[in-house]
Amino acid sequence: YDMGVAIELAASEAYAPMRYLRIALLTIFVLLVVAVGVALGSTFSLAQLDREVRQLGQYRIQGKIDEGGMATVHHAVHALLKRPTAVKILKPALATDELIERFEREVTLASRLQHPATVEIFDYGRTRDGTFYYAMEYIDGITLARLVEKDGAQSAPRVAHILKQVCESLREAHSKGLVHRDIKPANIMICERGGESDVAKV
Repeated sequence: YDMGVAIELAASEAYAPMRYLRIALLTIFVLLVVAVGVALGSTFSLAQLDREVRQLGQYRIQGKIDEGGMATVHHAVHALLKRPTAVKILKPALATDELIERFEREVTLASRLQHPATVEIFDYGRTRDGTFYYAMEYIDGITLARLVEKDGAQSAPRVAHILKQVCESLREAHSKGLVHRDIKPANIMICERGGESDVAKV
């Protein structure tokens, strides 16, 4: 019948639904601001952590070479000398007092070895967050395991030449009370040093 009723209302009552909507929108905005803040903070923390992981003392980490049960080995470069280096990092999750003691003992004993066929230890330390590492000679070569896999059986004279170096390295280690405990083709590198080929590195 085209009829209607008009009544008078106070402004506060008329706009009450808008007040609740405004509170809801403000709450959502605040939550978004907090979420963005947390995301930015996380990104900054990850970037800072990445910088710490990539820089160990004087060594700039380039990439991972290998990983074992106790530690990972990374290719690195000395910040000042620009010398290629292999850095062995103890896995933080395994860093018990016993393992840290064993890690330090390994470094101390290995650093006393001087035979040319033994990988040389350069440095040892730990980061501010307690990550233990040591730096050693970087070998740009091939393991015996990979050599045989790639080229097959080697000639007797070449095998004798390589094994002679390995045995001399182990003899020095044994004379100082150090036992390798994991001698295998994968742990013996063949490289070139000073113009000489087939230089073995244990």
